[in-house]
Amino acid sequence: FSSYKKSTINYLDYASGKLRFVRPGEYSKYKFSCLALSNNDSILAAGNNDNNIYIFDNINHKRKKIINSLPFPTFKILFYPSNSDLIVFSVDREIYVWNVRENKLERKISSTVFPISYVDINKDGKYISFSGINNIVKVFDLTSSLKLKTLNTHDANITGLSFISNDTIA
Repeated sequence: FSSYKKSTINYLDYASGKLRFVRPGEYSKYKFSCLALSNNDSILAAGNNDNNIYIFDNINHKRKKIINSLPFPTFKILFYPSNSDLIVFSVDREIYVWNVRENKLERKISSTVFPISYVDINKDGKYISFSGINNIVKVFDLTSSLKLKTLNTHDANITGLSFISNDTIA
């Protein structure tokens, strides 16, 4: 999936090299800023600069719902590995855990990292990690919303962030 023009989502089939789906611009005033696909490939979520997240059925490519309760645009969205709930990283430093099925906010976590530049979730969906331009990395336990670690030993810009396969937090 890619979004390269105002309010257009393109789905390119990598194997065939053909464009399979284009979601055109009914949102032409704004542009999509981030995309996420659920782990079973059935749901596409697209964050838009109009402060909404648009949820599409990835099978028939029709819009299912709109998450429109966010006060700021979305920077990054990730699906939980185990279900179709979203973790939404907003430009206002907040992290929202959103239940897509019921279209409701489950919880909000204040990050104090500004702006959030890189994010990752471990493979079982228990931990999230994120960093910002202030060179700080934070790790949260999503089951309890507790901050586990703050790493502020970086003296230069962080250029990537990822959990390793054993999910160890040291």
